[in-house]
Amino acid sequence: MLRVITMLTGDKYPVDYVYKLYRAVERNMSQRYRFVLVTDRPVSHFDGLDMDIITNMNIFPGWWNKLMNFTLIGECLWLDLDAVIVGPLDGLCDTEAQLRIGKNWAQSGHGGCQSTVMYWREGLYRTITVPFSKAYRENPDRYPWPPKNVPQSLWGDQEYLTELRDSGLLEVDYYSERELCSYKYHCRDGLPEGVSVIAFHGKPDPHEVSDKWVKDAWK
Repeated sequence: MLRVITMLTGDKYPVDYVYKLYRAVERNMSQRYRFVLVTDRPVSHFDGLDMDIITNMNIFPGWWNKLMNFTLIGECLWLDLDAVIVGPLDGLCDTEAQLRIGKNWAQSGHGGCQSTVMYWREGLYRTITVPFSKAYRENPDRYPWPPKNVPQSLWGDQEYLTELRDSGLLEVDYYSERELCSYKYHCRDGLPEGVSVIAFHGKPDPHEVSDKWVKDAWK
């Protein structure tokens, strides 16, 4: 069965974000799935939600810990906690590659992969998590948290996945901008037609905008 995975750790987002994403997935996914939350919060915060909760996977700091999710085997769809779902999700679960992921739209130079939405069908633990764990132990300064824009260091998980792609160790397929797009780059004139997920990378966060379509989807 498909797992739909998200993560709430640290203090950036309130528990309410989990409830909003949970309800949005419920409205927009037609196939059978299990919602999975990776968190460092008390399980009692999520009473009433029918989902699996993982509380012992906070190994690396910050968003580097997203790479731990590839230890989960089987069919998996990852959604960032601040992703706003505005259309059907079933079509996002289809690829012949090892990993389906967004394409980075920013011009910051921080890599080619955008990890708001990711889909994989089999465990990528040995391909992604094991080599990262080894690299992190040997040279933690290359993977700083908080991130630092300094020579020879990576900004985050997206750059690490891009390096694996460029080295030929990871086969990647991309979501189109009709499936996944950026609030900052693609929604200045309103919601694009036919999109399924809007990425809120950086600022603003979903609760900070007044667009009616965001409020309708984020409830």
